[in-house]
Amino acid sequence: MSIVPGTNGQLRMTDSSEQLTEFGEVEVAAAYTDWRCWVIIQLKDPRLLTHEWATAVQILQDQWQSFRKRPEYRDQRLFGILSTEDICRLYIEPSFEAGPPVLFEYKGRSEFVSYPMAKDDDLEALKAFGFFWD
Repeated sequence: MSIVPGTNGQLRMTDSSEQLTEFGEVEVAAAYTDWRCWVIIQLKDPRLLTHEWATAVQILQDQWQSFRKRPEYRDQRLFGILSTEDICRLYIEPSFEAGPPVLFEYKGRSEFVSYPMAKDDDLEALKAFGFFWD
């Protein structure tokens, strides 16, 4: 996975890969534009989103560390999407390398319907997160 310069603001996706983590199986992909990269993690076990968010966040942090080893990801802030088939939570890498990911909240909510099922308020939240735009 790498950022391809010159995407002219168009959203590009990498192929996803299934990985077995110490917390279970996940599918990892990246979406990117010239100026932003999102690490997208599809969690196979929905309990990681409904009961064990700290574990899911640890998976995201591990993936961010893995991405940071590549030169094309070193100089930009990474974003993260943790999702199941039904819901997702959105995260922003902290400004400084230390510290937990920042949970994205929109209009008092931090949990959204996953794309492509997102409509209205959920789609508006994904746009505010910078994942979609008009």
